[in-house]
Amino acid sequence: MKMKYGLCLRILLASSPLLGAMLPADARATEGYVPDAVQAFVLETVLADEAQAFHEGHPTSLVPASVSRARSDADVMADLRAEFDRFYRGQPKPRKEVAHMAILVAQTALLLPDRSACSTDRVRCHQAVMGVRTREDEASLQATLRAFQDAGLDLTTLSGPAS
Repeated sequence: MKMKYGLCLRILLASSPLLGAMLPADARATEGYVPDAVQAFVLETVLADEAQAFHEGHPTSLVPASVSRARSDADVMADLRAEFDRFYRGQPKPRKEVAHMAILVAQTALLLPDRSACSTDRVRCHQAVMGVRTREDEASLQATLRAFQDAGLDLTTLSGPAS
């Protein structure tokens, strides 16, 4: 029975890298890139901030202008999660904003002085993320790009205009 459960779990995780971040490495699917638990929590914090800003009428980095303001935060976040899941699975031609934010999320997680700040509390995580200066750290950028390229993620949209 344990073997069937493990196979089902691997199939489920192959379709959702963010869920895979919560499991040990040997239980994860091998295709694409699987964010670690801190990266996944940072991303969820960013997505929640984006949805809130969108519904308050503020500009956002990720929510396209064409999205109806009548949509719920949960629906907006679900769409964004789906975009990130496709990106992490290595599907071609992600929106430039998604690829860029995925890099910033991974870089930020690498540079957090206290990774436990982004484990359970979104307010604490948001505060910790605001203190990280990714632009000043070339080593974390190169490490992130290398990890994404090794995982086969499509970064080609980063060289073109924003969509």
